[in-house]
Amino acid sequence: MHSVIKEAEAAGAKEAGATATEEAAQVSYSVQKAALEMQQSKAEAAVLEEHQRDLQESKEALKKELLGIIPGALKGEALEGGEEKDVR
Repeated sequence: MHSVIKEAEAAGAKEAGATATEEAAQVSYSVQKAALEMQQSKAEAAVLEEHQRDLQESKEALKKELLGIIPGALKGEALEGGEEKDVR
């Protein structure tokens, strides 16, 4: 009888160990997935920041070009008919 109890306890420990191993694998997978998602988010944020810088530089370049071609263009001073209009 004692050996049957020992075998049952050993089998239970094996099952508990297998369950713990599965849970550890799931947690490890979740952590790895979260880390990958964070890396992807950081990469997307870097691309977005670069696009925002490029957009700002383009806006500034366009303003300079407009002012070089038509002085006062951004304030509406160069409009025909004497009407002033803010074109911002």
